[in-house]
Formats: sequence, structure tokens, C-alpha cells
Amino acid sequence: MSADPKVQDRIVYDLQEVSQRYNSTTALDSVSLTITSGEILAIVGPSGSGKSTLLRILAGAQRPSTGHVMIRGRMLRDYSPTTLRELRAATGFIHQDHRLVPGLRVSQNVLLGRLGQSSLMASWRSFLFPSRSELLEAHEVLERVGIEEKLFERSDRLSGGQQQRVAIARALYQAPCTLLADEPIASLDPIRSRDILKLLTEVAAERGLTLVLSMHDLALAREFCPRLIGLRHGQVDFDKSSSDVTQTDLDQLYRLEGKERIEDRAIQG
Repeated sequence: MSADPKVQDRIVYDLQEVSQRYNSTTALDSVSLTITSGEILAIVGPSGSGKSTLLRILAGAQRPSTGHVMIRGRMLRDYSPTTLRELRAATGFIHQDHRLVPGLRVSQNVLLGRLGQSSLMASWRSFLFPSRSELLEAHEVLERVGIEEKLFERSDRLSGGQQQRVAIARALYQAPCTLLADEPIASLDPIRSRDILKLLTEVAAERGLTLVLSMHDLALAREFCPRLIGLRHGQVDFDKSSSDVTQTDLDQLYRLEGKERIEDRAIQG
């Protein structure tokens, strides 16, 4: 049976039997899923389950070893260098380590969000000599993430939570259609973690963005994301509404087997 045309028109990502191998290591194994415009979802699973690899494929930064990846109605393999650049410009990516340039001011790090969206000369002009309107727009996104007073401060003088907010502001300044975030709360305490997730999901809802997070904190993932995709050993273990995910699902996702049990016992003493 063919998909509902209305749903088909809203599909942003359509992955069919996608696998990613690195020599003898399989990071993803026959992953199939669809993500529609405006969805907010979390990819959860143990370390090494393939979450980061999946995000890189969604970002168009990596082509899979096998399988079909369709992004916004076009097969990933058919993207030319020009259209791939346009795809990446429309996709905000928030890295776990923030990827800020330490010696630069907050404003400059935010302005880097649009580096490469125009000609090289124009991009560097905006970065080195931003116009008043560009600085005002940077101030606006910083205001949205709650640190507008840090506009001209050096990024390496900020706290970890403030640096994460700069990374989010940079992604928002990019004016993306999709926002991907790789473990955005991994280095934050519980209170700041909740604040960041609240911020990301509110902004996504306000702007109609598709938001895909990779996360370890299951309680927060269930609280903030209507849909959860569980990855284990590179395979989709479950793909459900958060309200339908059971404790059995989670126990199954994080169960230890064989060598993992031995290593876990060794770590515990």
C-alpha cells in the first residue's frame, strides 16, 4: 500500500535498509525509518549503538555503505557538491563538544553559523566586519537562548552551559529547517540539562523545525520528545511514541551480554 500523499509530502528523511561499516566494525545494520517535518524525537541507546553515525548520515555528512537514504525527496547519492552544500546549510548540527573557536568572541562564533551560505568573500566579510543588522540578529538569537549579555565576550571565558547555548545560538542563526543535536546535555548537570532540552524543544516548536536528538538520559528523553527510537548494536530495537515505551523496552535496550557483562563486572570491581 502506498503512503498517504499528505504524509509523503512531509517526509524529511526516509532511510531504507541503511548499513554503515568501518572495516570489520558495523556501526549501523539495516536501519529503516522515516522522519517527517516538524517532528521532535530522540535516538536513545547505549554507547557504541550507532547514534552519532546515524546523525551524520541524516546531516548528509556521510554516505552509508549500503542502503537508500532520501533527504527532502532526493536520494543522498544524487546530491551534487552544490546541492549537498545547500542541504548542510539547511541543517543545523549541535555537536557534543560545542565546536566553538575559543579565542573568538561569542558574536563571531554565532556568525560562523552562516559561513559558507554565500560566496567566500561575502562570508568572510560578514564574519570579520559584521553589519549592524547582522549583529542585531546575532543578539536576538543569543537573547532567545538567554545569554544576550555575552555578545562580545570571549567564548573560552564562558561556562560549559553558556558555551552550549552559544552552540545552539549559532545553529539557530544558521536559520535551518532541521536541527540535529549529538548528546547536547552529556556534559551538563541535571538542572542545566532540563533547561537546554526545554529550550531546544520550544525553539523547534516555535519555528516548525524537525528536531532529532541523540541522548543517554532516558527520563528526559521521554519527557521532552514525543517519539523515541532505540538503537542497539546498530539496529533499531524499537521505534515508538514515548508514552508507549515500556520499562521492558528499556531493559531490553540496555541489557548486557557476554563480553559486556564481563567488562561491566570488571569496572564495578
